[in-house]
Amino acid sequence: IFKGIIWGLANVCYFMATGVLSQSISFPISAVGPQIVSLLWGVLVFREIRGAKNFIILGSGFTIAIISAILLG
Repeated sequence: IFKGIIWGLANVCYFMATGVLSQSISFPISAVGPQIVSLLWGVLVFREIRGAKNFIILGSGFTIAIISAILLG
């Protein structure tokens, strides 16, 4: 039930953001935002990523995701 409440709240915030901003700006943010949050949880809280090579791959993917969201917006 708690996850459903969070999901519903996220949808409401997405619709509010789309109302204030245009769809071309709010969609890339809403598409990349949850991935970044889950990435940070995985790295900082659960320690899922280990090793320098894996951090380089993770950083490259993170950078590409941010750049693509900026360019799409």
